[in-house]
Formats: sequence, C-alpha cells, structure tokens
Amino acid sequence: MDRPADTAALLRFLITEMDEELESGRARATPPLLLRLDGVDVACAVGGIDLKVKPLDGHPAQVLRCFTAPAEWFGVGVLTGGWAHSPDAEKARVRIASMVCRDGTELAAVRTVGGELQFMEERGFGNVIDTLRRVLGLATDPPDVTIAEWLAKCWLLVIAKQAKRGKRSPKLSWSEAAALHPALDAGEMAAMSWERVRQLYAERSEEAAWMDDGMFARWQVHGYPPVEELLRRASRRLKPEARREVEAVLTRWGLLDGASVG
Repeated sequence: MDRPADTAALLRFLITEMDEELESGRARATPPLLLRLDGVDVACAVGGIDLKVKPLDGHPAQVLRCFTAPAEWFGVGVLTGGWAHSPDAEKARVRIASMVCRDGTELAAVRTVGGELQFMEERGFGNVIDTLRRVLGLATDPPDVTIAEWLAKCWLLVIAKQAKRGKRSPKLSWSEAAALHPALDAGEMAAMSWERVRQLYAERSEEAAWMDDGMFARWQVHGYPPVEELLRRASRRLKPEARREVEAVLTRWGLLDGASVG
C-alpha cells in the first residue's frame, strides 16, 4: 500500500491491517484490545509509525475511565467484540475497531462474522467513543439528554425503593410521591445546567472531574434503565391516582408518549 497521505488514511490502513491479521489467525492477541498510536505529528505527517497493542481486562469504557494519555500518544483506540441487533435480522457476532487521534481525526469499522469489513462514515457516538476522546483530552459531543430525564429517573428509582418496605406497607399518595422528586418545579429544573451539575459532582467524584459536560450527561442518563421500565417498578408503590399523576408529569416533560405503561 502507498504511504498514507493523512491521518484518516493512516487509520484506515491500520484498521484494515489488524482486521486481516485477525481474520487470518496471525494475530497474537484477541479483543478486547487497547490500541496506542505514536510516531505521527500534529501536521499529519507520517513518521516512524508505532502501533502498540495491549489486551484489556474488562470493558474499555470501564478500564480506561479517568485515564489521561501521555502527550506522546498521538492516537488511542480499542478493538472489541460484541453482538449487533437489527429489526429485520437475527443478532450477529461483530468485531468493532474505533480509533481517535489528537488532531480530531476519528475512524471506526465493523466486521460481522462471515461479512466484510465496513468503515463507518459518520462521527461515532456512545460510551466507548466518549471515553477515547477524554483519554486524549478532547471534547465529546454536547449534552443530548435533558436534566428533566435524569431527574425523572432518579425520582422513579427513589419511589421504587419504597418496595423494600414490604408488600403490606401503605402505598404512596401523589403528594408523598411528589415530595420525593428533587426538583419537581419546572422553573427549578430550567435553572439547572449540566455544567453546574457536573461541577458539583466533580467536587467529590474523580470520574465527573475527568469527564466533560457531554459525557457526564450521557453517563448519568444512560446509566439508568429506560423511563418506562422505572415507571413499572415505581408503580408497585403508588396508589392508582398517584400513578396517574406521575404518568401525566412524565408525559408533560416529553418522557412518555401518553400511553399508560402496564
């Protein structure tokens, strides 16, 4: 192959080479793997390219959280295995390679068992790519989840925990359930921001201090089950009228479609 002209071409070359080694059985290590790229300067000039591969003991987003790469690391990536799901096909085993570089270049590719290696044309998203960006000190995408959703999930979890009191304990009225919400008033929620919330958490959490606002917001919201599932759990501890009021509030905040959750 010709000398890669820029960082994007270099990443495509490296991912293709790793994929071919894994497919042929020549690879000495198997996913999950940490990929470290040195020997490339910020002007995208390819020097003595040095790609190091290290096995990871656990999920990359967990293992790499709170880690900041040394300045000599130009790029970082992971090679993982998993399952892909689609509405019109059975789940399939896949191998995913994701790489991020200090100049902002990113590239990801997926190979389905029995299929071809496919490079992703769009910018990546998710916990792993957020983690790789923060490892290099790069910004993640802005928050795409709301404070209201996060507070709603916290609220439903608190209500659901009342179930530990036993089946015979009195169920909660609407006023009792409302009192458990950390900021039921819409004005209070509007005054909050992910930046301020993260700053407060960062005073006592190394993870929050290491993240930026976008990653922190997604980490908080996606770390809980969906609202519908949490509402089912919480409903066991609510009187019928209280459940209706809770559903109405969640619908008003755009977190339910208006249909009752069974």
